[in-house]
Amino acid sequence: MLAYNPIIVTRDNYIIDGQHRLQVAKTLRVPIHYTVIEKGDLQTIILLNTAMRKWGFSDYLHAYISLGNPHYMKLDAFAKEYASKKISLRMCIGILANEEISKEAFAHGNFTVIQSDDMARKIVSFIIETRKYMQDIDFSSSRDYVRAVITIFHRIDTNEILRRLELYGMKILPKASKKGYLREFEDILNFRNSKNFMRIY
Repeated sequence: MLAYNPIIVTRDNYIIDGQHRLQVAKTLRVPIHYTVIEKGDLQTIILLNTAMRKWGFSDYLHAYISLGNPHYMKLDAFAKEYASKKISLRMCIGILANEEISKEAFAHGNFTVIQSDDMARKIVSFIIETRKYMQDIDFSSSRDYVRAVITIFHRIDTNEILRRLELYGMKILPKASKKGYLREFEDILNFRNSKNFMRIY
């Protein structure tokens, strides 16, 4: 099987595709067939592999890391740091890019780290901290919630939201859209605060 579908590696032996096939070949003790690619061949390999099986964000991430792309390398380090805190790769992409990135853009190497390291860490910390105020289910990884959190960080002091949640024993309820979560944050800020009404969306 490997002769017809070889493992693909870079010149420095980084596996671009075929990690599972390599493990199977080792277990079965069969010859390992591989192809060495040049950096310029990566898009061709991506096209071939997406035709054979659907590539995910993680596949593209590791492909661009193998080329030494500093933005994808920073993303990988950031995602690994927070993986145990249930901060997914998709969440990290949005946080570091300061916006939602399509899979197509990510696949073509168009991911760029925009968010400062300090701001990205504060956003993650806020997401983790607000989990205890969520009613019944943890929706902190939902795309709309993460997008709303990224938005408010550039508009308000998010510590005030945390303070009010704790002070008034409030809960954050699941919403169907980013706008819904922005309204929720606005309601929290304006609860018993009619003199200094704040609008955040």
